[in-house]
Amino acid sequence: MKYAVARQFADKTSKKIYHHGSTYETTSKKRAEELQKAGFLAGTPPAAKAGDK
Repeated sequence: MKYAVARQFADKTSKKIYHHGSTYETTSKKRAEELQKAGFLAGTPPAAKAGDK
């Protein structure tokens, strides 16, 4: 799933820095929920576009 980054953070697993407005992608719902609770990710993943698969 893809999530909009609400606040800049460095991912503890990949060490990659995600900037506000960028997209964070993960297959771990648990990790996404952790980041959402901490205020780093937007509440829900953006809706898929018609052409996305």
